[in-house]
Amino acid sequence: MTDKALDDLQAMVERLVPNAWLKLDRVSFQTYFGIALDDDTKAAHAAAAAFAGRNSLALHFDEKTLSVEFSRAYPERGADV
Repeated sequence: MTDKALDDLQAMVERLVPNAWLKLDRVSFQTYFGIALDDDTKAAHAAAAAFAGRNSLALHFDEKTLSVEFSRAYPERGADV
């Protein structure tokens, strides 16, 4: 992942609102992470999971469509945080 691509992806996830998902198809995923979803699944999962962990994001892999989705985790209203 290049610094510019990381900055762009970071800016996108920072603008996510509750219940919104940022979906990366296999082409977008390779652009941002430098790993093909269909070639190296373990490395792709590890890279996406690390990015999600650093940014407090929910992560969903869709193996059928070869896509990855990120969502911002928000606490419920009234929940003790």
